[in-house]
Amino acid sequence: MRMLKTFSAALLCSCFAWQAAFPQSPPVAGFTFDSLQTGAFYGQWLSFLHNTATGSPDTWTYWVTGANCSSLPCNPNFGTVSTTTYSPAAHVMANLPGAGPAKIWQVVANTFGADTTSMLIEMSCDSLATPPSLQILYDTVTLPTITAVAYANIWVNVTEITIFGPGLSSPSKHSYSPSVTDTVLVPGPVWACGYYYTSNCFSTAQFCDTIQLPCFRSPVVSLSSQTLGSQVLFTDSVIATAGATWSWDFGDGNTSTLAAASLSHTYASPGAYTACLTVTDTCGVTTTCTNVSISGTSLQDPLAATLDILPNPNAGQFSITGAGFRGTRLTYRLQTLLGTTLATGVLPIQSGTLHQPMDLDLQPGLYLLRLQDAFGRSQQLKMLVRN
Repeated sequence: MRMLKTFSAALLCSCFAWQAAFPQSPPVAGFTFDSLQTGAFYGQWLSFLHNTATGSPDTWTYWVTGANCSSLPCNPNFGTVSTTTYSPAAHVMANLPGAGPAKIWQVVANTFGADTTSMLIEMSCDSLATPPSLQILYDTVTLPTITAVAYANIWVNVTEITIFGPGLSSPSKHSYSPSVTDTVLVPGPVWACGYYYTSNCFSTAQFCDTIQLPCFRSPVVSLSSQTLGSQVLFTDSVIATAGATWSWDFGDGNTSTLAAASLSHTYASPGAYTACLTVTDTCGVTTTCTNVSISGTSLQDPLAATLDILPNPNAGQFSITGAGFRGTRLTYRLQTLLGTTLATGVLPIQSGTLHQPMDLDLQPGLYLLRLQDAFGRSQQLKMLVRN
C-alpha cells in the first residue's frame, strides 16, 4: 500500500507538470505599432506591427476597419487585409479612400478559444516613418553617355525626369519615364529635375540635383580645307569646354589665335604646306593638321566660268545665272552708281550652278551687282533698268 500511494502521488505530480507546460486556456491578444509606410497602390497604407500576444496562440489574423468600429464583426469600411503570421513582426495593408484614422484589429486563437484587441492608427503622411522624398540617381561611369533616374520612396502614378546643360548633345532632354539618357559632349555641370504626381501624400513634387561631370577626354577637333588659287579656306569643328583657345599654324611661318569656325589664309608662294589647329581647354590639348597644296593660281581668276544677268536690260525682273562656282553660296549687293546699297542677300549654289530669279522695285537707271564667295573672290556686273 505504501508503494501504491507513492506511485499515485508521482502520477498526479506528472499530470500537474504537463498542464503547467501546456495550458488549456485561450491566448491573450496584443500588438504594438512600429511604423507606417505607403503601399504599392494609391490609397494603400502599410502598417508595421509587433506581435505581443501571449498564451500560445495558433493563428494571428489582422483586420482593418473604420475608426468608429466598436467590435468585430464590423463592416470593414477600409477593406480587410488579413495578414496571418506566426512571427513577432507583422505588416498590415489597408485600402483607404483617403488619409485619416483607421482601426487595426488583431484576433488570436488556439484550440481553447480566441481573443481580440484593437488599436487606432492615424494613416496619413504626417505619420510616415520616412517622409516622402524624391532622389536623382545618375551614372557617370559610362561617359560620354549619362543616365539619370528619378526615384521616389513613395508610390506614384507618374514619374518624369529632365536633364539639361550646355555640355549635352540635347540642350534639354525630357522623359515621361523615371529614366533619361543623353550623350555628353563636354564635362561640366548637368542639371537633373525629377517630378512625380498623384501619390498618397502629394499631388506633385519636384527635386533637382546638379551632376558635376569630370573630364573624360581632350577637345575633339576636325579640320578641313578648300583651296582656290593661293587662298585657302579652313573649316574646323571643335567640341571643347568653355573658354577654350585656338592656335593656328598655317605651315608658312604665319599663325593666328582667332577662334572661328572658318578662317581664310593666303599663301605667298606655291608649295605644299601642313596647316595645324591646336585647341586647348580645361581637359587637355588636341592638335589636328591638314595638308595644303598651292599651285600659284591668282585670286584674280573669274568668280565663275560663266556669270550673267538675264534679261539685261530689264524692268526689275531678272535672273542671276552662272556655272563653274565653288562652294555652296554667294553673297550679293545691288548698288547705284553713287554707291547706295539697295538690296543684299545670299544666293544658293547647287552643284556649281546658280540660277536665282529676282523681282525688285527699281527706278530706271544703271545699277551695279557685286557677288562674292566665301574666299573673298568677287565679280561685278552692270544692269540697266528700263520702264
